[in-house]
Amino acid sequence: MADSKKKTIAKKDFRTLSEADLQKELAEMRSLMVDHRKANAAQELPSPAVIRKTRKDIAKVLTMLREKQIAPAKEREK
Repeated sequence: MADSKKKTIAKKDFRTLSEADLQKELAEMRSLMVDHRKANAAQELPSPAVIRKTRKDIAKVLTMLREKQIAPAKEREK
């Protein structure tokens, strides 16, 4: 399981990514979450806190995607 460790990206760095890159990052994180859950079920995960961290990172990416979807609509309102 040690080989699947991935350096997480800070929230401020998510803002610089394009929507396609965010989608790619989201897919990778969801795959990583599945791996963490399997390892946790098999009691191979050193710390279950990584599940919580991964879940929060997924939420950050989803928030950035939503902001990028809303931004054009707000520009049209002005």
